[in-house]
Amino acid sequence: MSLIVSNRYSKALLEAFADAGKIDELTEEVEALIEIIDQTNLMTFILDNSYAQSKKEALINSLGENFSKELANFLKLLIVNKRISSLEEILKQTLLKIDDLKGIAEVEVISAVPLTSGQLEKVRAIAIKKFNLKDVEIVNSLDQKIIGGMVLKSRGKIIDSSIKAQLLKLTQEIM
Repeated sequence: MSLIVSNRYSKALLEAFADAGKIDELTEEVEALIEIIDQTNLMTFILDNSYAQSKKEALINSLGENFSKELANFLKLLIVNKRISSLEEILKQTLLKIDDLKGIAEVEVISAVPLTSGQLEKVRAIAIKKFNLKDVEIVNSLDQKIIGGMVLKSRGKIIDSSIKAQLLKLTQEIM
């Protein structure tokens, strides 16, 4: 399924829970359902055409009984619209939308050397300000090719203050 379609379904799911004032419940249920998918062969079963559609629907309906009425109805909607094969992608998009709503994001910090906890806290403050967030989860990865400085990445946005980028810019200006 295309990203556009999965975004539409995740937006609809989020709106259904938001209207009921249950965003935190949605977060818990989506994380639980993703964990079930990760720990079982649920998606393999759903995607396997050798199993009857009625068996798949029965499994999804019984799974829905363990969750809220809103999520159970959403799972039934995916079955009716023949989109259940995209369940995992829709759930992941939903978590991203919830994080957007709450102003939370993961920020990858690429540096040439490991950063100290003090440096990571300063980077956290910068990331919150630059990416307009309320909270961030910092993931520090190393890349000695950047020479020095750092690169911040979050949700498709990049802030590159590496020595490598500055040298490339200087080279372009000279030539």
